[in-house]
Amino acid sequence: MRITVIAIGSQGDVQPFAALGAGLAKAGFTVRLASHETFRQLAYAGGLEFAPVTGNPRDIVQGEQGQAWLQSTDNYLLFLRQVSKIARGMIGKLSSDMLEGSRGSDALIYSLPLAVSGYSTAEVLGIPGIPASLYPLHPTRAFPSIMTPTLPLDWGPLNRLSGAGVAELFWLIVRPLLATRTRTESGLGRLPFRIPLKDWQKRGHPFLYGYSPAVIPRPEDWRESEVVCGYWFSERHDEWKAPADLLQFIESGPPPLYVGFGSMASGDSTLLTQSVLEALKRTGLRAIFSSGWGGLKTESLPANVFPVGHVPHDWLFPRVSMAVHHGGAGTTAAVLRAGIPSIIVPFFADQFFWGQLVQSRGLGSSPLPHKKLSADALEQRIRAVRASDAMRQRCTEMAGKIAREDGIATAVAALESYFRSTTFKTIH
Repeated sequence: MRITVIAIGSQGDVQPFAALGAGLAKAGFTVRLASHETFRQLAYAGGLEFAPVTGNPRDIVQGEQGQAWLQSTDNYLLFLRQVSKIARGMIGKLSSDMLEGSRGSDALIYSLPLAVSGYSTAEVLGIPGIPASLYPLHPTRAFPSIMTPTLPLDWGPLNRLSGAGVAELFWLIVRPLLATRTRTESGLGRLPFRIPLKDWQKRGHPFLYGYSPAVIPRPEDWRESEVVCGYWFSERHDEWKAPADLLQFIESGPPPLYVGFGSMASGDSTLLTQSVLEALKRTGLRAIFSSGWGGLKTESLPANVFPVGHVPHDWLFPRVSMAVHHGGAGTTAAVLRAGIPSIIVPFFADQFFWGQLVQSRGLGSSPLPHKKLSADALEQRIRAVRASDAMRQRCTEMAGKIAREDGIATAVAALESYFRSTTFKTIH
């Protein structure tokens, strides 16, 4: 059986789906990853076929529209408008690439929300399209929408309303973008006016969530088909070895901090870097600086700060004392897996949700939005985290729970069960 996994975005968005694809390949499926060219080797390392789709996520983030997107912070409507502007110029080619990359498949798995056009791709091909996400999207009474960061994690009876409202608003904005020429030429009807959550449920296929139920317990009001699998971590297949100078730095003193903002590119990276360096100077701590996509400057650093480019998180994080990071879903998962505390500096979107969640679970400090980052604010949080033995113990306990999960095996089992079902045979 052939499955295409469609995932777009940064490495933190794509790598878990490549890991899921590798797990499916080990289970006997023929799997293709449809993603940006920069992730071709990631696919091959997991034994997957590869189909390129348009767009370079780094160029998008560092461009004018991408910077406006990052500045949308906690304004969800503005966030969606910026997404719409970026997508409008590339959705036609992106949809065409997804369609061509998926031909010959028996089923699709597509990442939400960025690869939402996978919904139409599956309809055009007449095969099941199985949505998946690295953070919760279904409305629930358990917590509000992850895209309403100014709300508390428990908004009482309005939790479900916020989730439903945000989902409908998202669909209202992206729906016109999905009405592509390919869809029209295929003779398909209009896209539903409302987000097709109920349609997904009626079709009987699973909706896969690639995060840990120990971190976010599965809401009691979700359907059985909404599967909280656990994290989809990659196995390291390359021959990566730590540079000797990095090893020497780590071993020459107490475990350093990690500071890195991944794919986030700050509008004023110099000021951001100066604030972080001043906080480190005041606390007298050592740190590893990850340059990422431009969030931090790594030139002319003091002797207590070591700059790095790409270093696998599963190697580095167990060797540091805490992580100051942007709160992307992938980075947050890697930090929790390593059993170290977080200081989350959210830039936009779901990063605020992860910041609140980590604080509420006692696994890190209160979030520090990047626009409010100062030496004083960061110093305060670093000192609070260092002083909390209870926080470190909770992080160790959470890492143990995550280690006992097998998110990929759970996802593969859910898919195999569906593929054996009458529903799949009827749709297919």
